[in-house]
Amino acid sequence: MIVNDIKPEALEGINLAADRYQVKSQLGEGSMAWVYLAWDSRLKTDVVIKVPKAERISNVEFLGRFRLESQVMVKLTHPHVVRIQDVGEHDGLPFVVMQYLPGGTLKQQIKGPADVSSLGTWLREIARSLDFMHSRDVIHRDVKPANILFDESGNPFMSDFGLTKVHGKNSEAESDLSAAGLVVGTPNYLAPEVVFGRGYDHRTDQYSLAVCIYHAMTG
Repeated sequence: MIVNDIKPEALEGINLAADRYQVKSQLGEGSMAWVYLAWDSRLKTDVVIKVPKAERISNVEFLGRFRLESQVMVKLTHPHVVRIQDVGEHDGLPFVVMQYLPGGTLKQQIKGPADVSSLGTWLREIARSLDFMHSRDVIHRDVKPANILFDESGNPFMSDFGLTKVHGKNSEAESDLSAAGLVVGTPNYLAPEVVFGRGYDHRTDQYSLAVCIYHAMTG
């Protein structure tokens, strides 16, 4: 329950965590969460703050998944996985603080057919980040150009772990979708076996990455 009528979509100008984080502006939104640019007054740097949408907050299963995302990301320490820096709550509103990557997304970079050499700016590092995740039994389940981010130097990062599944575990937080046999992910990047209800494993992430390559080369 949100106290004092604080709404996720109206956080601009609000200070969080005893005034440590000063919310500056909204960066974007997904189907489940809002994303903001904020200033970390302790570390003196810009950060990204992610908060669930208002209509999701009353859903206990969703909040479990939101918290699971931060727990998964904390354990994924890799040079090309977006780093989580803090978690907290503000008047009952949970939030996650992540590193800010100002270089945009791969989706924004795709302007039309591209040469194979352009893959060198991101493919190897993203493939290695997925290998790292899979070695720890983590399946991303939503690999797509919009979730591949870049820093100011052009280094790529895998992001957005809101649909992550820890393989072999059936926690309350993730059972609401996968145990019910529902398909999660972005349709254009889903492996055929997922669409036909055969589940997810590391190969479904690899298929999605291959579709990203096709998209990047064909525009």
